[in-house]
Amino acid sequence: MPRPVTTAGLSHRAFVAQRVRNFRIFTEIPTSAAIDLSRVGAVSLAVKELGQAVLATSSDLSGAAGATQTFGQYKDVFDLTRQIELRSGPDERLRQACQQVQRTLEQAVLAEQHHPTHPGAHGLQIELDPEAAAREGSACGETAFATEMGWAEATRKLTRA
Repeated sequence: MPRPVTTAGLSHRAFVAQRVRNFRIFTEIPTSAAIDLSRVGAVSLAVKELGQAVLATSSDLSGAAGATQTFGQYKDVFDLTRQIELRSGPDERLRQACQQVQRTLEQAVLAEQHHPTHPGAHGLQIELDPEAAAREGSACGETAFATEMGWAEATRKLTRA
């Protein structure tokens, strides 16, 4: 049985890291994270630019989605950017967009832990299933993130590649 959690002498980041580590004791979930919700807007904007850069690139992104750490139809965002960056070729806009997403994630994810079976996990996943919007009863294609951010189109391009 784990000892009771105390905040004495712990910074906010150390406290949430302790909570995330303790969570692993009680669950079989392959990854868990504590996210600073005040930074999610910056992550969204960075992902929007990434989506636009993906749509604009002529680089061959084949295999990027398939090589990314997977959680069902979700992909680890940080790992996805690494896989895209590896395939970005001379496209500086795409490379910078990947790096901006990585920076915003590093600021937003306060703590994370993952099971050894998920080595590419970094704490935040994203929908990467072009068929999800077509499923009956699915609203994912109608979300502001998918439509206004252009992520639905970027998803189609990444999963076709």
